[in-house]
Amino acid sequence: MKAKKILLVDDDGLVLSTFGKGLKDNGYRVSMVDSGEQAVRLVRNESSFDLAILDMRMPGLSGIETAKVLAQFNVPVIFLSAYDDEADVKQAVTEGALAYLVKPIDVEKAVPTIETALQRAMEIRVLRDTEIRLDSALETGNLVNVVVGILMER
Repeated sequence: MKAKKILLVDDDGLVLSTFGKGLKDNGYRVSMVDSGEQAVRLVRNESSFDLAILDMRMPGLSGIETAKVLAQFNVPVIFLSAYDDEADVKQAVTEGALAYLVKPIDVEKAVPTIETALQRAMEIRVLRDTEIRLDSALETGNLVNVVVGILMER
């Protein structure tokens, strides 16, 4: 199976290098950037990430603001933070986060969370695709019903 592509976004260079290396060592393809703005540019140009891991608190675009933009490209998100503040966790959940990791990160312990998030993201994608197909079928069915109704009136 193809290695999953992860976008890692954190303004802390040490987190980027150590967590990024750990993810690569675990078989993921990792792109690393140090700002929300760079993440948005990268996703706009590539938009083929299986998952983004975003630091909650960054200068410029915050993790939450970045997640809102990435959602437009259907990129699922895990938030990363040095704080386990209840308000932050609640906000992350409200924004559709698949998980919330607290620094310092132990990569080996984070991998099961990442794998679970990737699985949930795939299931959500399948549900969205199914919804689109069903909506299309309903529209087509409704159109056919209207045409049949018109023909029956004649």
